[in-house]
Amino acid sequence: MLRDQRQFVDETPPGEPATAAVDSETDAHASEPAGYVIRFSDGERIPARGAAPHTTQKQNMGAAVDSLIVEHGLLDAIELPHFPPRGEKNCSINTEPKHPNGDDMRVPYELTNG
Repeated sequence: MLRDQRQFVDETPPGEPATAAVDSETDAHASEPAGYVIRFSDGERIPARGAAPHTTQKQNMGAAVDSLIVEHGLLDAIELPHFPPRGEKNCSINTEPKHPNGDDMRVPYELTNG
């Protein structure tokens, strides 16, 4: 389960010196700037090594979904609009910024190709 695979990177606000907690797996990356990082089991990393760090969870998750769309054909594997049965109202992929109940999304994130 993804929850078991997540790792703490840092909670330092942007602009302040990072004090990242490091474990044996991330020790080699201790000098990287703090921010949100997603590592897929195939070795893909969001953001890519050397790229600017993502300072918001929204930015990082959007980039991860974009990668799944572009690199792994996600849109061919799901129907739009997609509202995962176990997801909350903020968890959706669709062509317009609306929740399942018809409400406008507060701060939508535009994915690859809209």
